[in-house]
Amino acid sequence: MFRLVMTLLRRCALVSGVFALAIAIQVPALAGTYHHTDARHDVKRYPRSHAPHNRQSDVTHLQIVHNDKAVRFYLRFRSASMRGVRFRGFVIFLKTPSHSYRAGLDWRRSGARGDLVDTTTGQPVMCDQAISRHGHTYLIRIDRGCLGNPRWIRAAFITGVNLGTTRSFSDDPLSSNWRRPDGGGPFTPRVHSSS
Repeated sequence: MFRLVMTLLRRCALVSGVFALAIAIQVPALAGTYHHTDARHDVKRYPRSHAPHNRQSDVTHLQIVHNDKAVRFYLRFRSASMRGVRFRGFVIFLKTPSHSYRAGLDWRRSGARGDLVDTTTGQPVMCDQAISRHGHTYLIRIDRGCLGNPRWIRAAFITGVNLGTTRSFSDDPLSSNWRRPDGGGPFTPRVHSSS
């Protein structure tokens, strides 16, 4: 009986020690990932009046995943409905260690189209960009090779919907302030590649 009790006590001590060690070791966050929760009801109507009730332009969450193959941007909206929407637009400003880029993408019922420009040189970049929708979330994918395989990226955004010739709404997923003259807000911190 004494041996059984001692064996159980040793096992409990071993399990407690392993558990304490696991808690003491701080595992770093997943490299190459950035998360941001955007304020709700911070939508602007062209030309910059507040439109808090517009759900189709209101970004609620942003995630950037930068791995060895691509940079992926996940943007979740309060509503991803296309009812009454002519097109949904995304503009992403990117900074890398050596260049700056602007990616522009449109999502329409007839399909998606986009372009990527190296704003450092002013030259277009021939690159396949992908955009897809899953529920309220849009995924934009840009191959790292199109950006020169950077060690890190920083990004700023403008998203919007066009409901007709004079009805456009936009949101900056990183801020409720519009600071830059081109309409975009602040840049993310550096998001390093996981490779």
